[in-house]
Amino acid sequence: MIADPAFTLVDVQTVLRHANVTTTTVYTQPRMEDVLQKVLEHYARPRPPAPTVEPEYDDAAVRELLGLGE
Repeated sequence: MIADPAFTLVDVQTVLRHANVTTTTVYTQPRMEDVLQKVLEHYARPRPPAPTVEPEYDDAAVRELLGLGE
């Protein structure tokens, strides 16, 4: 239930009949399988292209201005 966006933490607290919402927060800890899956998905995504300087600007001047060197 806690992973369902339709439920708030207080909703889950009520269903589980917890007197204090801090007791319910035990269920908000991520499962290791979920974290590992997200990490794998992150690294599977293609890298965004490197930023480039628009053709109408002098590449060397922009790099110098931003302190990027050559």
